[in-house]
Parts: sequence; C-alpha cells; structure tokens
Amino acid sequence: MQKNARRYLRGEQGGIALMDHTGWFYEPEAIGMETAWNKIHYNPIFGEAKEWDFAGYTPQVVVVAIGQNDNHPDDYMKEDYHSEKSINLRFVPE
Repeated sequence: MQKNARRYLRGEQGGIALMDHTGWFYEPEAIGMETAWNKIHYNPIFGEAKEWDFAGYTPQVVVVAIGQNDNHPDDYMKEDYHSEKSINLRFVPE
C-alpha cells in the first residue's frame, strides 16, 4: 500500500525562498529552505519548529520550484542576471 505524503505533510508551504533572508515567507526574518528543509510545522507563528521524522516516512519525490520566491526584497535576477547572487541561485552542481 502506498503512503500519501500529502496526508503526512498536511499540505504544503508556498512562498518560501531557497535562501534564508530572501523571499516573502515570515518577514522580516525571511526564513528560507536553508532553515526549513527538514522541518514540519516550521512557521514560528504557530510554535516551535519540529524536525521531520525520516525514519517514520521518507518521501520518494519532493517537488521544489527553486527560485520562484527568492526575488524579494531585491529582484537581483532582474537587476543583474550575472551578479554573484544571480549566479549562485542558478548554479546546478554536476
């Protein structure tokens, strides 16, 4: 029997950036996936963050739209596509 990850996650978090201190999520601190990647219930408004129990369930697929929410407060991709921040966001290891 397949387990349903959405049932375990109880939805998803939209609007979180890849990097901390960028994006729209939980401003002005702007928590990113650097901090939240292994957490569930990680919004400080709702209490202490809890780590995901990978022993209890490990998803086979995780979908992340990288870079979609990182352009705040500065749209550095638009301002300078070749800047260090822009290159760092586009970098894909081989």
